[in-house]
Amino acid sequence: MAIEFNDLIKTHNKENYYYIMDLDAIRKATRKLKSHWEYFFPELEIAYSYKSNNLSMVTKLMLFEGLSAETVSLHEIKLALDDGFAGEFIYFDGPVKLNNEIEFAISKGIKIQCDNTLEVERVILISNHIKVKPKISFRLSTDYKSTGLSRFGMSRDEFHESLLLLQENGLHLCGLHFHSGSNLTSHDYLIKALEYYSNEISKVKDIIHFIDIGGGYPASTANCDAVLVNNNYPKRVREALLKQGIDINKVSVVIEPGRILTEDYGYLISGIASVKERNDINIITISAPGTNVRSAQYHNNRFAFIIPQREECIETSLAHVFGSNCYESDIIAMNMSIPVDLSIDDKVLISSCGSYDIMNSSSWIRSKPKLIVISNGECFHDNYRPA
Repeated sequence: MAIEFNDLIKTHNKENYYYIMDLDAIRKATRKLKSHWEYFFPELEIAYSYKSNNLSMVTKLMLFEGLSAETVSLHEIKLALDDGFAGEFIYFDGPVKLNNEIEFAISKGIKIQCDNTLEVERVILISNHIKVKPKISFRLSTDYKSTGLSRFGMSRDEFHESLLLLQENGLHLCGLHFHSGSNLTSHDYLIKALEYYSNEISKVKDIIHFIDIGGGYPASTANCDAVLVNNNYPKRVREALLKQGIDINKVSVVIEPGRILTEDYGYLISGIASVKERNDINIITISAPGTNVRSAQYHNNRFAFIIPQREECIETSLAHVFGSNCYESDIIAMNMSIPVDLSIDDKVLISSCGSYDIMNSSSWIRSKPKLIVISNGECFHDNYRPA
């Protein structure tokens, strides 16, 4: 672990709760991912997912490391532009794109990944109105947990209808987009999607500029061997694309990571508000609102512990940890080991909070946690960038 937490809490001991982002670890993880995928794909583009963590120090790091930007709203597009990303290196995803967002994206030369045929029609109408040709790619619907096609993206029929629309309006299809889910524990979801759309890929493989295979790569909280899955991903994808006849020396492969670059390098540190006993187990309530920890009870690989940390030989007990919201399911951690000399002056540290947790932090009851960023071994403060 790159951060010495016991030293940090001494510096910020008066804070009730705060986030720490380890930018040095994010930089290292980004370079490792980039190097690994570039080994398999000579024409690789990594589009960082703004929705996973849009803190300015994080997104500007991604720009500095040579990544592109993946966005889902006008707000995120403007953040990316303000950070320094050129329009040609911004992807506009998402199932809902408002007309003013589409017009802005077209005017900036941003790639619009269309979710459905009606959206393609709207993009064409708006582009005709402002007399600027759009950069259009199609998102194709993939199997959702073996239950059939997802509600997101186009079916085969919608793909062909949309492609005909482009041809009738003298427009060119720039690329194809696949997104097979989140925290995927297997590469098979994406491989099967590529196979399912083999005829559609064959029809456009010689005219498109890129294939965007989305995100969803598992972080440590995905309840699988995330390292093994992620290490095998590019090799398996390369095999599948070559099988489809894709020339990976001409067609760029785009990936859209977010969580795996940030999640494991953010931490929530909170004071303890109370300790009591229920049904023969300790109950700890922390100061931070539980809404600042997204679905923590489902992430078995998150870890939580008391700081300052004690010697290993000290006697311990177990506790369930809850946030400060007034509902029973505001669970932070179950069966956490605590020292028997626990003090109200101690803090609880919760790992893997560097991605959607920060984005979902709520000021519903109390102010959001402060944001402390560690870069080159030094502490900095950053601000939220809400829409």
